[in-house]
Amino acid sequence: MISPKQQPSELEMLILPEPAVYGAHLSTPPSPSCKRLRATDSDASSSVKDMDEAEHFSPDSVPALVHQLHNLLNYVARKPSLHHASASFLRDSLRTLLLQNEKAAVDSLTAVSRAHKAGVAAGVCERQQLFGLLPDEITKHIFSFLDGPNLAICREVCSKWNAFASCEKQWKTLVTRKWRSLETDVDAWKLIDSSVDVNAPNRWRMIYPKASAIPKWRCRLQKTGRFMCNLVAHQIRGAPIGDAGLPDVLVVERRFNLQHLQAFVMSEASVLYFEPESEQDRGGYEDFIEYLIKRTRAGLALDDQQRFIFIPPCEYTRTHVKYEGRSLLGVVQMAYPP
Repeated sequence: MISPKQQPSELEMLILPEPAVYGAHLSTPPSPSCKRLRATDSDASSSVKDMDEAEHFSPDSVPALVHQLHNLLNYVARKPSLHHASASFLRDSLRTLLLQNEKAAVDSLTAVSRAHKAGVAAGVCERQQLFGLLPDEITKHIFSFLDGPNLAICREVCSKWNAFASCEKQWKTLVTRKWRSLETDVDAWKLIDSSVDVNAPNRWRMIYPKASAIPKWRCRLQKTGRFMCNLVAHQIRGAPIGDAGLPDVLVVERRFNLQHLQAFVMSEASVLYFEPESEQDRGGYEDFIEYLIKRTRAGLALDDQQRFIFIPPCEYTRTHVKYEGRSLLGVVQMAYPP
């Protein structure tokens, strides 16, 4: 019971029922503050009731628990036999209410978690469906930015994506970014994978895995005192060159007769395929090959303990390397083998 001079707390203002409900045992006339309390309580009860009916609040919320307390107090108010009874009933009821509220809160959190997971899954589906609504030309344009591994994944999604991701034009672009000469040098394909048919409709996609895995380096080729061209070197066989790769600059200072290659080159030597880095380098590249062919010579560059041998198209490249093309090959081996 609230005395006229007692100021109720904010929580009491929310949960205490109207004094008139208790009837005769609240005989003290209400003070102005009690009138204000009743008005506030009525507003709060009405507000909580409206919010509960609208089901805007989760079980684990203050308004939901306040509403349950209101129900309990109203139940006691409607039972005159409880007005003079022991408080054990009320304590038991409060414990039960709290247990039920806690369980409802846990169930609510579980439901929210499930809904979130379902929403994430639905969102993924919606994005996939949205992607499927794009015009084919836009989808193909998006695919053009993918690398080989991602294109391979896309081929497994559906038949439509399989068709887009199998486009030979795109696979050709990916391959020639790594090895430009494959577009014009058919004989170089055998150096990479002899099982790939150069006339097959899917040849670029088939050659991509091995072509992309072959180590390559860039270097600057010079004769003594003269720049020739920038090269890209692909290692096609032999012992790994290692992380250091090739020197930035290789200077050809010596030459020797092509007839000595068979005796001079060791079996475990690393074999390289050289191509010009860009079209601007092609002139110097071809001039260097022509220079060696006319003199039936191989070029030799030294760097610390390594020999770098430049071999033009010749009998050695055809019989020992099995290469029939017109590009420059190279050999890397120790300068002073044991």
